[in-house]
Amino acid sequence: MKARLFTLLVLVMSMTMVPAFNAQGKGSNAGATATASQTYYYVVVGSFSNLNEAKFYNDNAPGDVEWRGVFVTTSKGRTLYRVCDGCYTSKSSAQSHANEIRRLWGIDAWVWASKGKARHIYG
Repeated sequence: MKARLFTLLVLVMSMTMVPAFNAQGKGSNAGATATASQTYYYVVVGSFSNLNEAKFYNDNAPGDVEWRGVFVTTSKGRTLYRVCDGCYTSKSSAQSHANEIRRLWGIDAWVWASKGKARHIYG
């Protein structure tokens, strides 16, 4: 039941999502006109300092959920690999999606604001 509700939520929320992947599933702007100054809001479900741990988490989501991939960033001089489940141009839409993930799956999802598109490296 939770998986069906989550799937419905993803479909509804995708109306405000920014295309983050091309047909091969690789990171790109896929039809979006991104600028370095534009802010994108990612729903983060896990953040790791080790790429292999991020890949494992991405590939082993609860139930039949499929996360949207691993994105890399640098914070305070450290490289971080963030497993995300959506990219939005609206902070409120991203926050709503994060709240639903917390409610449905008990995962401490949070919103990451990125100036320009984040670099998608896996998934």
